[in-house]
Amino acid sequence: MSSAPKSIDDATVIIQARMGSTRLPGKSMALLGSHPVIDWVTTRALMAASVSTVIVATSTNPEDDVLAEHIEQRANPSIRVVRGSASDVLARFVLALDEVDSDYVVRVTGDCPFVQPTLIDSALETAAGIEYVATDPDGRFPRGFDVEAVHRSALLTADAEAVDPLEREHVTPFIVRRPERFASAPLLCPEWARHPELRITLDEQADLDLLQTVVSELGATPETLEGPAVLELLVSRPDLVAINRSVHHNIVK
Repeated sequence: MSSAPKSIDDATVIIQARMGSTRLPGKSMALLGSHPVIDWVTTRALMAASVSTVIVATSTNPEDDVLAEHIEQRANPSIRVVRGSASDVLARFVLALDEVDSDYVVRVTGDCPFVQPTLIDSALETAAGIEYVATDPDGRFPRGFDVEAVHRSALLTADAEAVDPLEREHVTPFIVRRPERFASAPLLCPEWARHPELRITLDEQADLDLLQTVVSELGATPETLEGPAVLELLVSRPDLVAINRSVHHNIVK
């Protein structure tokens, strides 16, 4: 494979996001506090010490115009947008790669507004010298802290060879399914984050209700929210956890 990252501060986070969700249409622009969900994700991703650029990879569908325009209107040179196929998300990631020269990228989905900058940094540190690192293999993280660090050469290989629609739509299954070709490692879960029973991601209205309640309870903004405080609140408040307990999460293998 290619060499390790040029430096600890040149990685790129690519956020896949769209407005056309079937379970919660328009969720990327839904408000958490006074900020749209997409601003939570982009701001928090850029807070990682290892990250210099954040790219929102959305589709060319007309409903995503508002999302692309919002990113452009922020006029932050470190936060960009690219647009491509609605179904071929892997191709969108390659479009994003064309915008930067980072050796490593971090994949984050737009439904994780509480993504942890420290976990992004840890994933990149773990990934140095190998192709793939993810939070999910050990099953200990809360749903919503998910990050994947991927070497650009692995993504380019996946784009060149993947034909399975699932591998195109979900970006990394081509890599995960071929451990003999791509060296990988799990991101070890810190003690404070070991709450796999908790769900703090955004797929349905019940999820949004919970996230909005957490933001209100903590008086948090994208810049001030702290992962341990979120988990401590939820562990102490079963009534809050019950808000989205019935939401089913789709697992991709």
